[in-house]
Amino acid sequence: MYQYMAKGKFDTVICTHVLSAVMLPHMHKPFPLALKTAMIMTDYTCYPGMEATDLQMYFIPDGSLAEEFVKRGIAREKIAAAGIPVCRGFYKKKPGGLSVTEAAVKKLPMALINASGSCSRKEN
Repeated sequence: MYQYMAKGKFDTVICTHVLSAVMLPHMHKPFPLALKTAMIMTDYTCYPGMEATDLQMYFIPDGSLAEEFVKRGIAREKIAAAGIPVCRGFYKKKPGGLSVTEAAVKKLPMALINASGSCSRKEN
C-alpha cells in the first residue's frame, strides 16, 4: 500500500471501509507520507473497530451520530456531519415520485461498486 501511494504521489486518502481506516495509520507510522486522511461513513452507525483508527477527519451521515463516534474514541473536532453524497437529480421533488430517467441516472457514467461485509461460519 505504501509503495502504491508513494509512487502515485497522492495528497489525500479517503477510506470508505473500517478495514482500510485501521490499516492506514499502521502503514503511515513506519512509512510517513505527507497525506491528509479521512473516512466517509455511509452507514448510520459507528462501526466496531473504529477506536483502532487514527485519521484526520471523519465525515458522518448525520450529526445525531456524533456521540457514537466520540464514545469509540474519535475526537469531536475530527467529526463533520456532511451527509451522504448523492446525485443532484435525486433531490428533485416530483408529484408521484421520482423516476430513474428523471433522476438522470441514465446519464451517469457506469461505476462498479463492490460492497462487502463479514460473517463467520462454523466449520464442522
